[in-house]
Amino acid sequence: MNVLEFRCVAKVFAGPPQVQALQPCSFAISSGELVTITGPSGSGKSTLLNLAGLLDCPSQGHVLVNGIDTSELREQERTAIRGQTIGFVFQAFHLMARRTVLENVSLAGLYRHQDAATRMRGASAAIKLVGLADRSESHAGVLSGGERQRVAIARAMAVQPTVLLCDEPTGNLDSVNSALIVDLLLKLSRSGTTVILITHNAAIAEIGTRRMTLLDGVVHDG
Repeated sequence: MNVLEFRCVAKVFAGPPQVQALQPCSFAISSGELVTITGPSGSGKSTLLNLAGLLDCPSQGHVLVNGIDTSELREQERTAIRGQTIGFVFQAFHLMARRTVLENVSLAGLYRHQDAATRMRGASAAIKLVGLADRSESHAGVLSGGERQRVAIARAMAVQPTVLLCDEPTGNLDSVNSALIVDLLLKLSRSGTTVILITHNAAIAEIGTRRMTLLDGVVHDG
């Protein structure tokens, strides 16, 4: 089953000067794939990820999520699909330093309007998934960089998204913690979560079941 599909999708940013950030591209990504995306700065990687995550609308073409064409939906409808289907992990952790791990992760359920008990159950399961059950009551501000990134992944996974979009999740980490994050993403992919990962690291790019590269807004698939 295709969880994400681009049909002749392109993105142009208004000028002056006008910028063609993403040339027309078509591809489909199936459930459980781990897709890595590489390319130089300014090549269109973040633009593609924002379109996939429904954070931006294409200038042309159609973005389908679980078979639903999102391109003509109202923003409220797109937000609902994003909250129910897509998780995000970024290079910056975006955690609340004075809140506990459990509190940080449980915030994800607010976007689904979950009650407190449901949020806590989902958060606890996600924290266990990333191997930080013994740190649930620790404040995020005292964690190491690798632990913080695992908390960020747990927050994204707390609502069991179909797709996990990762923008340079190891960019701020040393090699040891980078390896831990990569192992975790592989584990999530093998369990059925579709993972789309932007990286500048050539070794990490090789872990994917599929690799895309971007150059001057052109997608090269495979």
